[in-house]
Amino acid sequence: MSAVSAPWVLARLIAGTPVDTQAIDGLGEPWRELADVVVNANGSGRLPAFLAAVDRRPDAGELKAAVFAVDPSSEPPTEAEEPAKTERFRPRSAAEIRSMPPPRWHVERYIPAGGLAALYGPAGGGKTFEALETACCIATGRPWHGLEAVQSGAVVYVA
Repeated sequence: MSAVSAPWVLARLIAGTPVDTQAIDGLGEPWRELADVVVNANGSGRLPAFLAAVDRRPDAGELKAAVFAVDPSSEPPTEAEEPAKTERFRPRSAAEIRSMPPPRWHVERYIPAGGLAALYGPAGGGKTFEALETACCIATGRPWHGLEAVQSGAVVYVA
């Protein structure tokens, strides 16, 4: 039997809905500790007991979000296998770099697609104006400073 989702078990206990004792016994920490607190509380005191116990933890927000995102009347979801961790940033050999496909550009040789660009300069130098102009050119696909090689794409500006 596969393990049931710990947040689902807690949501059911808080709602007062029966849960298989094997599901509770299979919980790891901190879920088991929180489940014991809820089981030992009476009726309408289950939610306050859970909140008091979880608020003493440094990961309280994460745990509460996980429990409150679950519909206690739903079917029990099983714990998904943890996805394989990929190394997002790892050193590459010269051979790997040479074999990589050429970069894609939003603005040829200036703004990489799916990459990171930095704009820096002295205060009052027009960086914000330039960033907004570049963003508008990318959003519309219009030429940027006379360069026709602009690939349009989504733009998000955060100030």
